[in-house]
Amino acid sequence: MTDPPSASEVPPAAPADEPDAPAGLWARLAARPVVLVEDTDGPSLWDHLDHHLRLVKARPRLRADLVTSRQEEAGVTYYVVKDPVALAYYRFKANEYFILTLLDANHEVRDLVPAYSQQYRPIRPETVQGFLDRVEGFGLLEQGRQNLYSQLMAHLASRLASRLGALLRFNYTLPDTDGWTQRLYRVVRVLFSTPLVWCWSLLALSGLIPLVLGWYRLGSDLGGVFASGWELVIYALLLYGSVAVVIIIHELAHALTCVHWGGHVHKMGIMLYYITLAAYADTSDAWLFPSRWQRAGVSLAGPLSTLVCGSLGAWVWWLAPADSLPAHLALMLMLATVPFSFTNLNPFLEFDGYYVLSDLTGIPNLRRRSFEYSRLWLVRRVRRHQPLPTVTAGQRRIFLAYGLLATVYFVVFLVVPLALQIPVLLQQFGPVLGGVLVLALVLLFSQRYIRALIQRWQARKQTR
Repeated sequence: MTDPPSASEVPPAAPADEPDAPAGLWARLAARPVVLVEDTDGPSLWDHLDHHLRLVKARPRLRADLVTSRQEEAGVTYYVVKDPVALAYYRFKANEYFILTLLDANHEVRDLVPAYSQQYRPIRPETVQGFLDRVEGFGLLEQGRQNLYSQLMAHLASRLASRLGALLRFNYTLPDTDGWTQRLYRVVRVLFSTPLVWCWSLLALSGLIPLVLGWYRLGSDLGGVFASGWELVIYALLLYGSVAVVIIIHELAHALTCVHWGGHVHKMGIMLYYITLAAYADTSDAWLFPSRWQRAGVSLAGPLSTLVCGSLGAWVWWLAPADSLPAHLALMLMLATVPFSFTNLNPFLEFDGYYVLSDLTGIPNLRRRSFEYSRLWLVRRVRRHQPLPTVTAGQRRIFLAYGLLATVYFVVFLVVPLALQIPVLLQQFGPVLGGVLVLALVLLFSQRYIRALIQRWQARKQTR
């Protein structure tokens, strides 16, 4: 389950005592001179005409099949809109959703400007059009006929990409899985009773007992597995199959927990990514749940089920005779699931643990917003005039705490190990090849941040 993208393009609501937009706002805007002279270095006459005709005459209509859920977090009202066809979810603020309610094909874009200005505060037509462009990009508006050439090129591009990707990846999505997940839940409903949930939780944590008690024999048992010759291949194949079953159980736990609280799971599947087996279940319906505890429970169910499997493996390894086949298999299963589960619960990585924290705090896009707020807060220490986003006192503490701890985690567990590898690569491969490898490694770890800086620079360039 992922955060629904924010569609924030519209300024926040103004206080109630802020004056309404002047009645002649659109008239004065329409009276502004428009240069219709072609310029070889800028937009042509036809670009100007197309822009202004679209801005004034468009009558957008919101799709009738969308599902909306009203939610409140920290006293702020949000609306989550579900696209039942694409199974995508989008989160809008109250003032953004106000514009969506006017998209009924009876209002032109120029009608939206005074309506919003009277309800909240004056807004520029370009801002409204930019917001509508994003909503259209999400696929939430009724679409007319697309250009046949564009459709053909998109089809050819998708076919080419799919054939290239098929060489290394395999993805199979099951037909609509909502029916059989509902039936399966009715069969295993007892597993979600409160006493059994506590039992599962205690069992998941109990695996630490044999792991701690048998720590002294862990190294020798691993040595026995890797010294078993051709039996190691059999162990590896059996382990691969066991991990595949655990992965499927992990995703089923997400799906069934979503069904338990009234959600629907329409899409599940398996994929092979560079020979690595994975499974997935689309539990995005959890975004419609009014309770943050229910949404967090959906995210937590997967790691909990994996920890249960790992704990069972730890107990089998501890109780089985040493150097036996069950002990070796249980040991490898334990090492494959327990570290994976705790990594999955790490709130500083965008796995299940992060989404649990995001749900419990009621803050979507917690990671991005924390880093952005912490960055602006640090800039404000140097430049006092730097404005900060308007947040509550609780959100401010969460943003600063998460931003600081995530930064420390990133430096200690990623930057420092990377820096320690640089002299090793230079010594092992020489200054030329080693330098190329170091540069590739740095770009690999920093590409996301470089992309974010480029996007921020482009956004600032457009606003100038």
